[in-house]
Amino acid sequence: EVSSPDFGLVCRFAAVLDVPEAYFYAVDEDLATLILQYHRYKKSNPNSTLLITPQ
Repeated sequence: EVSSPDFGLVCRFAAVLDVPEAYFYAVDEDLATLILQYHRYKKSNPNSTLLITPQ
């Protein structure tokens, strides 16, 4: 049996590593990258809106 950390522990990891909690739950690497990029963008540009369009 595999155990996983509770959400409180994940929140503490996220705070220390400066990543959003959702990053740890992304099952797809591309989604994890997008979550991290969005987090960094919003931190640097708090009053702006990010528009994502398909290629």
